Amino acid sequence: MGRIWYAGTMDLPTPARYLMTSVLAVPDVTSFVEWVRFLAPFVLPGLITAIVVGGFSLLFNNRLERLKRSYSEELLRLSSDLNRSIQKELETDRSQRTEDLEHLKKDLQDTLASRARRAEYLKAQITNLYGPLAFTLEQGEGRFLRARRFLTAGEYLTNPNNKENRGTLTQEDHATIKTIFKEYLNLGSQNTNIALTLLSTQWGWLDEDDRPRLADFIKQAEHIDIENKNTPPPIVFDPKVLGDKHLEKVTTDFPGLVAHIRKRLSEKQKELSGLTEYKATTEPTNQTHFPIHSDLRPSPK
Repeated sequence: MGRIWYAGTMDLPTPARYLMTSVLAVPDVTSFVEWVRFLAPFVLPGLITAIVVGGFSLLFNNRLERLKRSYSEELLRLSSDLNRSIQKELETDRSQRTEDLEHLKKDLQDTLASRARRAEYLKAQITNLYGPLAFTLEQGEGRFLRARRFLTAGEYLTNPNNKENRGTLTQEDHATIKTIFKEYLNLGSQNTNIALTLLSTQWGWLDEDDRPRLADFIKQAEHIDIENKNTPPPIVFDPKVLGDKHLEKVTTDFPGLVAHIRKRLSEKQKELSGLTEYKATTEPTNQTHFPIHSDLRPSPK
């Protein structure tokens, strides 16, 4: 019987085979205490090992759980802090963008209001001053130019030294030319007076850059009016007689003045229509000065 059991133990694992071999090799054990004594060397080490390993495993698992909870709480705290920080940054950025948008809207409104005020000012300048002044001066320029041409024609025809002169004028022709000349001169003077009245009532609409030139025009026009009514003797204009004390003849540059006002009016019209870059292409085409003491003195034949 013992041999059969021993033979059967040969297929068991080594620890179990060792235990069974030891049991079979022991004489018959009759009491429980003896069995305990017999099995204690085999069971107690394994039990102690199992208790130690289980205890360490339990401690390790508990430690691991505590670390997991600690790390989870730390991660949750970091995540919460990060969310709060991001939310704070977003709120700050949103507030800054809202403030910038309000500033932009205000600047845009100010710009639009400024452009509207500028447009209204330009309209008033064009309507009250620059438009009527340009028309009056251009009309006067045409009248003075026509008078000048009659004067030039009369002087050419009455010049005895002109060898190419083939025409003859009667006394009546001389009188007619002189009358026409004075009529055009008077009409041009009327335009000058209208321009002076316009400037005196609408001076406030005049640009600062234009004031010196038009102030000189007003001064010259006043000299013309006085000296046309009371013709000074020619000797006061003669530098050979008076030297540096001689008087300059009063002249007015209508073509230059008209070209300047025409340019200024065109610039304002362009600006009013929304064009900011404009280079005037209109230049004076006739720089002839019109002396006030011009007179037609035909030589009667």
